[in-house]
Amino acid sequence: MARIGYDDTDATAFEATRHLTDEGLAEWRAAVTRHLTARPGRRLLDLGAGTGSWARAFTAWFPGTEVVAVEPSAAMRARCGHTPVVGGLTLTAVEPVPQVTAGSLREAAGTLRREAHTLLQLITDAEYAAGVERLRRAARADTGPVVDTLDLLVLR
Repeated sequence: MARIGYDDTDATAFEATRHLTDEGLAEWRAAVTRHLTARPGRRLLDLGAGTGSWARAFTAWFPGTEVVAVEPSAAMRARCGHTPVVGGLTLTAVEPVPQVTAGSLREAAGTLRREAHTLLQLITDAEYAAGVERLRRAARADTGPVVDTLDLLVLR
């Protein structure tokens, strides 16, 4: 499982480069509003709140909604401009949960869609083509199912 610890250096870099301005949130507001009806007493959870920009935006957009920001990193909580921000969560368990995602590598290769996988969009066309070719070669030899493992995280 990959997890960024966000020490002071990481948190400072995040705040400087990833913090959204009110103007940058306009399209998000429209999208969220299509799925969330504002009403007093509604509770909304901002999990992985970071600097709190989303929590502040939700509070402004949906008056009367209780927004709870949860951020495990102390360095990020220190920069969070929203209260309440809940921290002190401890990773108590990581349980790998296997799941069959394709009957074979051949099936996986045949249904692979680059646009459906963020990480595949981050590599060059040449790197993608080379990876697909390696996958197809492996599919000729491997006949078993494709098993992915997702991590169940338990925070307390």
